[in-house]
Amino acid sequence: MDGKKAVLILLFLCLGGVVLYNFAILGKKGDPPQAKSGREDRQLPPLRLGLLSTGKAPYKGVKRDLFSPPESPARKAAPAPKPQELPPPMPEVPAPPPPSEIQVFASEARFIGFLDSSSSKSAFIMRGADVYIIKKGDSIRSRFNVEEVSGGFITLKDSETGEEAMIRLPVQR
Repeated sequence: MDGKKAVLILLFLCLGGVVLYNFAILGKKGDPPQAKSGREDRQLPPLRLGLLSTGKAPYKGVKRDLFSPPESPARKAAPAPKPQELPPPMPEVPAPPPPSEIQVFASEARFIGFLDSSSSKSAFIMRGADVYIIKKGDSIRSRFNVEEVSGGFITLKDSETGEEAMIRLPVQR
């Protein structure tokens, strides 16, 4: 803490010295201060302002003056641009068919867990607020049959269309 105070006092002393020095120089009456140089006896040449008011000298070179306006208004007309041919329109891509009911069910169903018993393996899945306890051979909503329940996925089959869908189960570590 004492070191900080000492540095602060030293800075204030330096500031005070600079202020007093400047007041002493400005306090002198008479001629304003002039820059001192080693060549005080030498005079600067006068400015020749008459050179600024002369007119523009004509260009006397061989090449064309890029900064003067063109001399003849008849310029070569640029050829008319060719109309661009438009590329053929992109073929319309048909919209994908809407997902089937079993695909919608499988994408919205969420795996909750397994129940291993000695006779069969059951799984808990949830869709919205509905919780289903399923095992191989069960029917969901009397339309989707459970084909297989294994450690990595559950296979469902639509009884009306015969389409199959898989519910992937999260990998357990």
